[in-house]
Amino acid sequence: MARLPAHRAYPLIDDETFAQAQNILASRTRTGPAHGVKRTQYLYVLRGALTHAGCGRKMQGHWAHDEPYYRCRFPEEYALANHI
Repeated sequence: MARLPAHRAYPLIDDETFAQAQNILASRTRTGPAHGVKRTQYLYVLRGALTHAGCGRKMQGHWAHDEPYYRCRFPEEYALANHI
């Protein structure tokens, strides 16, 4: 014996109103970077791919003399100059 639903469900809004709401939500989507992410002026091809052998952290892109360079963001933790 098949069970019948205890009550019939009715839509809260009609299909046209739902479509309009979806269009409004779609128009509000972000096209830029996520909140808190800064865009960089330069392209760093190795971004996120290099880690520093001394501390194991990811290297930071740095632009100097019209070329990209990569450096550790925490040199004070391992630099020999701090131990002399």
